[in-house]
Amino acid sequence: MKEGIGTTFNLSLLFYFMLLVAGFALFGTNYYRAFLVKNKMITLIEQYEANFTNIAFKEKREETINKVGYRKNAPLTQDSLISEGWNCPNEEGWCYKLDKQNYNENNSTEVKCVYQVKTFVSTDIPVINRLFSSFKFFEVNGVTKEIRRRDGCSK
Repeated sequence: MKEGIGTTFNLSLLFYFMLLVAGFALFGTNYYRAFLVKNKMITLIEQYEANFTNIAFKEKREETINKVGYRKNAPLTQDSLISEGWNCPNEEGWCYKLDKQNYNENNSTEVKCVYQVKTFVSTDIPVINRLFSSFKFFEVNGVTKEIRRRDGCSK
């Protein structure tokens, strides 16, 4: 009887350890996808000079999200993000915000724009999503280089 109880304890301990390792591996994979999408969105915003209405920008954005396999889950805190000035296009799982806008001293018609980009690590465990939705480790943040525009910054 003693061996049966010890074996049950050891097997359950092994099972929980395997779940923990698998959870870390899945979280790491999803974090990597969010990181790739964030970097690509920053590159696209810089490449298209923050012209969010450009058709080519929209196509490349959707192509990138689908190619990487990024989950298009809208964050649970999206309403608070919108109230803070973030724009989340079509609930694609990423958001952007105009960080700062400076006028060029040499040329009064030119504006320097810097954008913040935020992506979200996808977790499909509802309990974890609700408990830890306010923590920052489910977000990946980045900032673009200065983008010079003549017609002002897009918000």
